Amino acid sequence: MNRNIKYGAFAGLVTIAYFLLFYAISPRLMLSSWVNWGSLLIYIGFMAMACHQERAELGREYDLKQALRTAFTVYVLASVLYYAFNYLMFNFFDPVLVEIQRELVLENLERMSGVLGEDNVEQMQQQYEKESFELTLSNILLSFAWSLIGGFIISLALAAVMRRR
Repeated sequence: MNRNIKYGAFAGLVTIAYFLLFYAISPRLMLSSWVNWGSLLIYIGFMAMACHQERAELGREYDLKQALRTAFTVYVLASVLYYAFNYLMFNFFDPVLVEIQRELVLENLERMSGVLGEDNVEQMQQQYEKESFELTLSNILLSFAWSLIGGFIISLALAAVMRRR
């Protein structure tokens, strides 16, 4: 199996297990922004392992282009698995997650009232109460596409670090 596919699949599966662990504790915890951002460490770890292995196999200078391709491929494959999992969780396994997500967004807005101002928060709350938080296929594909921008930046930074080592 291709190294990038292997590490991408592992990263995606470990990320899914990570979210399922928090889901088992509490669905609200699984949707926490801290848990969500923490999953990036899993991605970065597997991206670094794939780059490290490729660099060791080459036994010569590891150029930025190769490192970027490896890291980004791992990121993309892991993300495909994660977003498929997310879509299935919200639409088939536990549709109540949609309402929990709405509650968390509204609670976070209330906490931000000091920074954003009462009027702005009230307007945003009214807007969010009207919006659907359902995870449609188009929503998930758009989120995936946006995540690729961040994933590319992370991959580029990691590739620059791995190239020098």
